[in-house]
Amino acid sequence: DLAGGLTAVDLATLCEYGDALRRAGHGGDARAALLGAAARARADGDAALFARAAFGAHRVTTVTESSRSEVIALLDEALAALEREGAADSDPARWLLSASLARELADGPDRDLPRAVDLARAAVDGARRTGDASALAYALFALADVRWAPGTAAGRLETAGELAAAAAAARETE
Repeated sequence: DLAGGLTAVDLATLCEYGDALRRAGHGGDARAALLGAAARARADGDAALFARAAFGAHRVTTVTESSRSEVIALLDEALAALEREGAADSDPARWLLSASLARELADGPDRDLPRAVDLARAAVDGARRTGDASALAYALFALADVRWAPGTAAGRLETAGELAAAAAAARETE
């Protein structure tokens, strides 16, 4: 158990470690680190770190549908925790979680496309209000993802242009 007995600083470092593992292609280890951090942050009542770990867990490629269901539940719980703590519209984490949840809900057996589209649109609007280019880029990515269907190419192309501009402004390389 990587997350046992860790401080908030240690949990933030564990989230960074999980993300580094993800980028290096070690999905299983990344997932374990991020889920461990999420469990500890939940137990500590640290909604911000819980949100960060849940977002990281979402970014790890899920191989099984049970993994997707677990991530959806984690994102839902983290978003609710932020909202309980009164996360303002200006909190980029709120919109990253909404965008992540939208992407997860757009696929698999838990598919809920109407909710996914609503969450993605809300994430774009909220991220725009924050002025956080990175959150906006991710929210636009989610919106393009959930609107992937025949007849939507023109709208997705417009979204892709805005996404590219936001990603460049945020210096996002992914």
